[in-house]
Amino acid sequence: LCSQENCHLHHLNQGYVAVSMGLRRFTFEKLKKATNNFRDEIRRGGSRVVYERVLDDKRVVAVKKLEGLNHGSEA
Repeated sequence: LCSQENCHLHHLNQGYVAVSMGLRRFTFEKLKKATNNFRDEIRRGGSRVVYERVLDDKRVVAVKKLEGLNHGSEA
């Protein structure tokens, strides 16, 4: 996990957002599918909504969707 101080978002082409700590990156479409079309909301605040998802290997992850950004195919 990272805090705002040690993570920097880099907006890349084709709807990717990567975190500079070497974490995996996903397209918006893959995140949409993984979160069941952003249905499992666990937190909302400011300009973001957080969704929970259990991966195939049983790890629980949180996906943060920022509001007001161009999400590739959503535009």
